[in-house]
Amino acid sequence: MTNQKQQKKENEETSIRPPVVVVLGHVDHGKSSLLEAIRNDLRITSKESGGITQHIGAYTVEYQGKQITFLDTPGHEAFSAMRSRGAEVADIGILVVAADEGVKPQTKEALKAAQDSKLSLIVALNKIDRQGSDPDRIKAELATEGVVAESMGGDTPFVETSATQNKGISELLDIILLVAEVAGLKADAQGSARGVVIEATKHGQKGLQVTLLIKEGTLVSGVVVGTPSAFGRVRLMEDFRGKAIEEAGPSIPVVVLGFEESPRVGEEFRIFATKEEAQNQLKAKEVKERKEPQEEGEEQRILLVLKADVSGSLEAVEYMLAAIPFEGIRISVLQAGVGDITEGDVKFAKSTGSRILGFRVSVSSSVIRMAEREKVSIETFDVIYTLQEHVRNLIEGSKEPEREEVGSLKILAIFSKEKGTRQIIGGKVTEGEAYRGTFDLVQQGQVVVQGRVINLQEGKKDAPRVSKGKEAGLMVECETEIQEGDTLVFFRKGQKKGE
Repeated sequence: MTNQKQQKKENEETSIRPPVVVVLGHVDHGKSSLLEAIRNDLRITSKESGGITQHIGAYTVEYQGKQITFLDTPGHEAFSAMRSRGAEVADIGILVVAADEGVKPQTKEALKAAQDSKLSLIVALNKIDRQGSDPDRIKAELATEGVVAESMGGDTPFVETSATQNKGISELLDIILLVAEVAGLKADAQGSARGVVIEATKHGQKGLQVTLLIKEGTLVSGVVVGTPSAFGRVRLMEDFRGKAIEEAGPSIPVVVLGFEESPRVGEEFRIFATKEEAQNQLKAKEVKERKEPQEEGEEQRILLVLKADVSGSLEAVEYMLAAIPFEGIRISVLQAGVGDITEGDVKFAKSTGSRILGFRVSVSSSVIRMAEREKVSIETFDVIYTLQEHVRNLIEGSKEPEREEVGSLKILAIFSKEKGTRQIIGGKVTEGEAYRGTFDLVQQGQVVVQGRVINLQEGKKDAPRVSKGKEAGLMVECETEIQEGDTLVFFRKGQKKGE
């Protein structure tokens, strides 16, 4: 009898929840088109779901009286961290593979993310309408990756789709509901909510908006919600259409206003009794404005201030920057944030000698004028490939050219010291040649400072260069006073051989 009561209580506390679906695959295989086809098929128009186009990152559809939540994760390989994190909060993964192209490296990467997260997998063979599509070949390719179609004796459902012609959409949704039913997805809708941060962005009028996906419990307006890096009181809660709601249960994505700072994408959230309690339990959070100490050695750095439209984009840009080989030129992000570029960003960049990079953000005319006055560089990009190429060019432009020593001169006489750092000296060229250019001053076998030859003479006549074995008179600029017996080592900088 006790067991029956316990079972009844568990059934009352848990209930079937909507499946959470993440769509993964190669960048050009039609993930976004497939999601758009689903929205169109279920008559979720762009007008109704403006939040979707504003990077809500998740939305819910209703099919045959049942709900399905989709995570709309980006497709570029630089977003792999986001995709993997998205897969961790999902139940079902749809692997999209173009039927006319087949398995690509990014397909394998997406498949691994799904397998590591133990997702129930469905394969959508997309672009089935295209000439050259070969479903059997794709099935064979995926079988070598451990994904065997049901038609070949395996346990993975395959659905042939065409996003452009709206083919296979209903069949795909049917399979999603069937897989969810077999999985028996349930959650406790009672009590305080907990879940995951899906996205965060700044809205011009509303301020910081954070998209949360509820995993358990019910989130209600007015409660204090916190993650390891941020907290706040829920002042307003909206569904993916932008409609104000008072509560939401498991597997439902919501947009909340009230966070005091932007949480990181992928962090878990939970409810606290007070703001003080939330603040006390926060982990040591990453400092948003951070100055990295200069490491020992002569490594050069490119100092950056990053701004992006949403947290996911910001994370993707930082992920991309970290993947660029620096080869002696280190990229240091001193400040990173979400939202348009502001005068505060310009002031910070000015004070730290940084340049500002923006991804899918705007810059007002007043900020542009201020940046021009302060001589602060601002570059904005809409495509991550372009931003990546720009940073690579910055690195190439910052590399120290290869040093080529061209000669040395022994100091024989000091004639006079001019105003400031200028000196007139005489010496004999012992190696190569002396010329009007840069030199190292060597005293007692140690390089102490660099200097520059302003004027060079041979036999009291100006000369562009003086060769080995000959004496020369020089006017130089040098911070250190040159002494008899010192050596000047002349060098020039140029591109490395082969470049």
